[in-house]
Amino acid sequence: MTTTPTPTPTPTPTPTRHPRRLAVTAALLAATGVAVLGIGAALVAQSPGGSWGGRWAELRGETQTSAYATAADVPAGMAPTWIGEATEIVVQRPGEAADPEVRGIKVEATVDSGWVPPQGCAPTAYSQPYDGGGDWPLSTSSSLIACPDIEERTWTVLVVGAQVYAWR
Repeated sequence: MTTTPTPTPTPTPTPTRHPRRLAVTAALLAATGVAVLGIGAALVAQSPGGSWGGRWAELRGETQTSAYATAADVPAGMAPTWIGEATEIVVQRPGEAADPEVRGIKVEATVDSGWVPPQGCAPTAYSQPYDGGGDWPLSTSSSLIACPDIEERTWTVLVVGAQVYAWR
């Protein structure tokens, strides 16, 4: 009697992971992550008043922020006329995707030490502190003044050292 040997099953080859391939993949993923973080940080650093939330609003078209070297460079109607000799002016206004009801403009400017608000400004009060967002300081109602401008527009103003923060 002849016996046939039982065939031994051939083992299924398991895929081998090459350490070199894993190292290259890990390095590429790490480099991509660093690049993405670097691009995000650069976008925030380039935006005037650069905060993540502010930059996100810019990207979505809700706000439009522009920086100007002097008050003379600012387009008419975008900053108070009494800003005078201010420099490093940042203007934030509603963007194309903003709610149509939003019409507010925020202006931040650097002024000479000793700058005084124009005639006609008077203390004003708000029921709660105002935080303009970004690097704007949190203001209290006792530090705010209302300053008239042309066309009967009134700007609410906060002066902190050599910085003027105004909004309407």
